[in-house]
Amino acid sequence: MVLAGQGELKRQELGLDNVEFRMGEIEKMPVEDGMVNVIISNCLINLSPEKKKVFSEGFQVMKPGGRMMIPDMVLEKKLPPEVKKDPLAWASCIAGAVMEREYLKRMEDAGFRDIEVLSRTPRKKVVSAKIRAVKKP
Repeated sequence: MVLAGQGELKRQELGLDNVEFRMGEIEKMPVEDGMVNVIISNCLINLSPEKKKVFSEGFQVMKPGGRMMIPDMVLEKKLPPEVKKDPLAWASCIAGAVMEREYLKRMEDAGFRDIEVLSRTPRKKVVSAKIRAVKKP
């Protein structure tokens, strides 16, 4: 079942037969357990207040040997409380960011292995980190 209209149009335009787009929530993905080969999330997980649930769900729906690639915002130092409450900071992917070591620990706690930070790019108050992880067979 394909639910994401623009994704379906792009899939057809590119002639991709092995790609399916579905609309859902990152904390409860609309896919059966053990069915996903690759998860790509572009600066989205930092917006979820339930990051532990996001990584657990990702691990659950992924096939053994599956991979996750995440460019996301993480922190090198804690944010002041007023930033955490600022709607503009949330919209700018800053307020929802957590410390990098906490982010990586949540991935590991969910079951991911070979977790590697491929790059870090400093931004205002946060770091854009490109992270790769694997669900071991």
